[in-house]
Amino acid sequence: MRDAAIESRIAIAVAVSRPLFWLNSASLCAVALILSGRRSPDVPALILILFATWPLNLLVYALNDLHDHETDLRNPRKGSAEGARADVASLRRLVWLAIGANAPFVAFFAGTGPPRALLWLAATYLVAWAYSAPPLRLKSRPGWDSLANAGYALPLVFGCAYLEVPAPPWREAIALAIWAVGSHAFTSIQDVTADRAAGLRTVATALGERSAGAVALLAYLAAGALVAPAHPIAALLLLGHVTIVGAFLASSRGDAAHLAYRRFISWNVACGFLVVTAIALAHPPQTLPAAAVMVSLCAAVAAAVWLTRRPEATVAGLA
Repeated sequence: MRDAAIESRIAIAVAVSRPLFWLNSASLCAVALILSGRRSPDVPALILILFATWPLNLLVYALNDLHDHETDLRNPRKGSAEGARADVASLRRLVWLAIGANAPFVAFFAGTGPPRALLWLAATYLVAWAYSAPPLRLKSRPGWDSLANAGYALPLVFGCAYLEVPAPPWREAIALAIWAVGSHAFTSIQDVTADRAAGLRTVATALGERSAGAVALLAYLAAGALVAPAHPIAALLLLGHVTIVGAFLASSRGDAAHLAYRRFISWNVACGFLVVTAIALAHPPQTLPAAAVMVSLCAAVAAAVWLTRRPEATVAGLA
């Protein structure tokens, strides 16, 4: 019985961290590793990528789920790989667990990296807190909620600062931030019903589904225009996001928003694989080490996603 309780706690702690999203943050740190010029991943680089999986994402999403509890109760997506359901007391415990899990990494980064890297790490935490928690709670401030999601580019910036990348990809980071702003506007559409029922104001509830989709289209086109001169293939990949949003806007299906979200997630995974592969191939000394890191990351994510689909990962509490 005790073993089952422990397994349940582990499963919920993994599910709340949204394992599919580990790919976003950890892949950005893998890109920083490639750009750093290291011929093989050393201990600091591996710890950076490990940090960007469960520890960082648990803090971000446990904090988010704690303050979104009312709307999550009404959201049919929760209780799946798209997010766990947990009671308030359990989520509070997970926030403290996440703080404890992050603390050793912060200490390690402080002892092994340049001071400016810690500023970017602090910015990552600040944006996560400001988005989810009072008194700012930008998630409930239409427009600011999408702008705050530009913080999805911060793991790349932090990784480059920590590994002292000689030529940080600032233009690409800005394009990623613009993409993230549009992606938030688009993915918030599927939660309009649950958010309105809970009294939560978001960019999608304020503007309406069509206008939020238009914001996403503009953001994707702007991000594509920014990277097109140097990375035309990456710009073409963004046309896939434009197509997904366009299909949603043209659809009359009742489940069109959630169907578009599923396509969005699948396309993101494919694009991430293609972009990281292209960057690794463009840096031959790092190609094989980067491949090993990415295969290991994908295996870890697959195992974590499998764990979130077990029955104990969808229950309402951890007690």
